[in-house]
Amino acid sequence: MTESVEERQLVPSSGSVEQSEDKPYRQAARGRIVTFPFALGLIALGVLLLLAPEIEGFDVTLPIALLIIVAAFVLTNLFRFFASGRRERGLYFLALVLISFGVVLAVIVNIQDADPAEWWPLVLVGISLSFFATYAFERQHEIGLVGVGLLVMIAAVVALLVTSDVIPQEVIDTVKDYWPLLVAFMGVTLIPLAFRRG
Repeated sequence: MTESVEERQLVPSSGSVEQSEDKPYRQAARGRIVTFPFALGLIALGVLLLLAPEIEGFDVTLPIALLIIVAAFVLTNLFRFFASGRRERGLYFLALVLISFGVVLAVIVNIQDADPAEWWPLVLVGISLSFFATYAFERQHEIGLVGVGLLVMIAAVVALLVTSDVIPQEVIDTVKDYWPLLVAFMGVTLIPLAFRRG
């Protein structure tokens, strides 16, 4: 009786063998899927470069080419994130940051007489929202992402108040004298996140 139990333990089940055999195929299929958006982006760029001489008044400039490549890169990261079972959250976060940066840039360009020196804190807002969205969609729901997102959002609001001249200059001068302490305080608030048990 003991020998039969040991034999059953040594012999792997057919299900586990099939799963181990299917794993390389699933990984290969995932790799093919994530390269699809980038391949489409390169195809679109190549087609535009071929058709540009035939279209009057149209030219594929460097910004357009970079926009297509970045868009393909963003889609590739999103595909990889969801194909990995929402485990590779860094790729998702990077894609969201690039999207938010593009949105802010488009807003600044389309606003008449917009001053980038005044509206640049919107980039911080986009980064903060990227942290929140990453927390919402990633698999483990790491609460530390929310804490960092809140800190970045606070910094964005303060920066907007400064660039919009809402905060008096006297307050700004005072903060300039004590900003190293503020930075140190932010570092102290992040220490519990670093030592938090998973």
